Amino acid sequence: MKTAGLIKAYKKYFTILLVVIVGGLILNNILFMHLHLLSDGEIVVHAHPFNKTQQAENPLQQHQHSKGEILFFDSLLLLFVVAVIHQFIAVVRKWKIKNSHYFYIFLQNTP
Repeated sequence: MKTAGLIKAYKKYFTILLVVIVGGLILNNILFMHLHLLSDGEIVVHAHPFNKTQQAENPLQQHQHSKGEILFFDSLLLLFVVAVIHQFIAVVRKWKIKNSHYFYIFLQNTP
């Protein structure tokens, strides 16, 4: 019982932390998304802070990453996509629950 109370007490702070993390991911993707052309011809899209003055007109970046770094950035992008989809589903469900009450009232008032 004590654990449930502790979880409930920190739920607000956990929610704020998640909003900050997802907001940071969104901001990172908006500001720093770029492409790399690998030696095997594969194009990798990821986002991380970098010096945009070196970007010029070429969307392909010249700085290098290890395979581990590329995997890490790809995982962050996947986390971002999953978070956005999860948030969209939560908003739709909340909207359906909120509006189902009005739909029920509408059905009651029909002849």
